[in-house]
Amino acid sequence: MLVVQAFRHRAGGSRLPSAAASRRVRLVATVLALFVYALVLESGGFLLSTFLLMIVVFRIEPLRWPFAIGGAAAAAVLSQLVFKTWLGVRLPPGPWGF
Repeated sequence: MLVVQAFRHRAGGSRLPSAAASRRVRLVATVLALFVYALVLESGGFLLSTFLLMIVVFRIEPLRWPFAIGGAAAAAVLSQLVFKTWLGVRLPPGPWGF
């Protein structure tokens, strides 16, 4: 629904301002990143795939590299801890077995 709303033109057929175009590009980039994440999750493993997804999402926003890498590492490890350890969900192990 958000994708459809992002691509709808305003009433009157006028062009969208650059801020709206920027939001549209970020939305498409985020949806594309999630699609790639779904494709590589099984082969790359949950931890590595989630780490890379979060880096991409943080950089789309645009945040600085140190925050993007630190936040991505924290999000991936905490997600692994919550889902695998606390909830007992089987997650794809990835190439290194974790």
